[in-house]
Amino acid sequence: MILDLIVCRAKGAGYTSLYIETFPSFGKAIDMYKERGFQLLDGQLGDSGHTATSIFMLKVLTD
Repeated sequence: MILDLIVCRAKGAGYTSLYIETFPSFGKAIDMYKERGFQLLDGQLGDSGHTATSIFMLKVLTD
């Protein structure tokens, strides 16, 4: 799956986490992110400028 490849490449590049902003209507995608270890956050990280999204998720990249 492409998300698994992204996680692998991010780890290989030295990233320590991945952050996603999405919409509540993308329920299947949110379920997939959760299955892959993404955790729901209480709010947005930083100021991405994406004011329409209301779901924020983070995956810490550890071995």
